[in-house]
Amino acid sequence: MDELLAHYPHGQAFPSRRAPGGIGVSLTLDDAFDVEWLAGFVERHELPEAERDLFVSLLTNYDTRIVAVPTVASELHKRIGGQLVLSLTYADEDDDLPSAD
Repeated sequence: MDELLAHYPHGQAFPSRRAPGGIGVSLTLDDAFDVEWLAGFVERHELPEAERDLFVSLLTNYDTRIVAVPTVASELHKRIGGQLVLSLTYADEDDDLPSAD
């Protein structure tokens, strides 16, 4: 875990809800995210595919439009496998949404 959080200093570790005694990690997936490094980490540590969930939280101010999974999340899922879990949150146009930058 230390290796992972050293590479992604803004990552956050937390107890896994799905696997008692397990640990989850929250990472921000942006255009600069190092997919290859994380895929290598998963391979080096031989993490079972059943324990690899990729949870992607999407925030939008459109309630009826199609929302695409960001390319970096799609690429990461292709590389590490596991279950892809999506959360879609609608926020009113008047809400102060965080910038994509």
